[in-house]
Amino acid sequence: MDNYYDKYKNYKKIVFYEFPEQHAKLLIQLHYDGLKQGEFFRTVINGYINGDQNLFDFIQKFKLASGKAKTRINKIKREKQKERGEEEIFSLNPTEVENIFDIIEQELVDEEML
Repeated sequence: MDNYYDKYKNYKKIVFYEFPEQHAKLLIQLHYDGLKQGEFFRTVINGYINGDQNLFDFIQKFKLASGKAKTRINKIKREKQKERGEEEIFSLNPTEVENIFDIIEQELVDEEML
């Protein structure tokens, strides 16, 4: 039991409630797709926080359908379009941007050592 606790002690648990019918449909669809619940939710969370375009569009449709503030939705869309435009102008993807920051950090460390 201690080994299990040690393995997951730095993890956070996400819990929410759903109707039994929806849960059953989810389990059936996951089984059909060959996915586990954890895999599914981790994938969706990862796509959401990393800005997957398909998930972003899906969330925007949900927000519009549920009556969320249209001005905020439009502002977010403009920001995303601007972000994509800048990526195209500079031809940089997130990995390349991270590499640039690593190079800058290394140069600063090298300068401090001189």
